[in-house]
Amino acid sequence: MLLFLIHLFMRISQLSSENFYGGFALEDPNTYDAYIDERIYTPKLYFKRTERRGDNFEWDIKELELERCKLEKFGSKFRDSFKMKALNNYYCFKDLNYTLQGHFSYDLYSFFFIQFFPCVNTTENNKCKPPEEIDFYLKNTFINLEMQDIELTPKKTLISL
Repeated sequence: MLLFLIHLFMRISQLSSENFYGGFALEDPNTYDAYIDERIYTPKLYFKRTERRGDNFEWDIKELELERCKLEKFGSKFRDSFKMKALNNYYCFKDLNYTLQGHFSYDLYSFFFIQFFPCVNTTENNKCKPPEEIDFYLKNTFINLEMQDIELTPKKTLISL
């Protein structure tokens, strides 16, 4: 399993499909192209909000839906930058309306994290590539992100002295 965090330090930022344009995928170690192949891996995207109350922590983790990216997901002002990209080889947020804030040392913080799981054959799903091929791809991969000018207006800085 691979893990990737998306996190903005110290500021409160509201992310939506109107101000965040991006997709992600794993990168083929042979061609360096982004690819989606559920016979090799499946990603899961989560939003985590953590609040510290004294010595206790409360956290809420929500799994978010993903879909293959489409040009329409990349805001009209940035579409020309992405026209030549193979966006259907990337995952995008299906719906996006979340607040990122804080830092791990703060009383309140939130972030996205993505986990990449290797394909495992089961009685219901027997479509995975051979285990040695899956291992090769996952051990030699990079995470490929396509993002364009995140337009964030922080609400405030969370610095307390």
